[in-house]
Amino acid sequence: SWGSLGLIYDVDEFGEGGVDSWSVMHDPANAGTMIVLDDTNNNIVNTAIYLGMDNPYNLSEAEMEQVKQTLIAQKKLVVTYFAGFDEGNQIWDSGGISLMFSMGEFQEVALRDMGHNVKYIIPKEGGIGWLDTWAMTAGADEELAHAWANFFIEKSTQEVMNERYGYGTVTHESPGLDYADRLNWLQPAEDFEWRNRVWNEVKASN
Repeated sequence: SWGSLGLIYDVDEFGEGGVDSWSVMHDPANAGTMIVLDDTNNNIVNTAIYLGMDNPYNLSEAEMEQVKQTLIAQKKLVVTYFAGFDEGNQIWDSGGISLMFSMGEFQEVALRDMGHNVKYIIPKEGGIGWLDTWAMTAGADEELAHAWANFFIEKSTQEVMNERYGYGTVTHESPGLDYADRLNWLQPAEDFEWRNRVWNEVKASN
């Protein structure tokens, strides 16, 4: 499967198609209505994408400083950071939230199941993409491993992943997922320790 880390917005608040840019997550007019995934690398990468930087996984010191200052400014607008799918959706369900930097397509599916009129998008600036992979341990039964891999890429299995979780399929076209060409696919960053320090400075800021 493949998926992304996109933006969820309240359709009743913004209207269908009323949001097309990450700028809403940095607009003081939306202060107190947004929540953000608490994740070091994804916040830095996503902000670099929003700012139009060439390689969000390999930032210069000047670029990282710009990203940090942008995130510090955003922190003043954010209600809270959330740690996982369930926590984010519970916060949304408690009321008052209309924007979310989301963990992915499944959050939209779950919020809709909870009765919320929400929309998941990859904004015009782009977003983060991920692709699931599998590894076989030494000494594993190769025949069983191949059988599992074959099962997982069967069309029927892929369709379940799309219908139940909203994720993209890898063997045929994914209904409704037309934004793969706007995704910046995850790759190793230049220095994760540096990124952790920056993110901790953001969260510690006033």
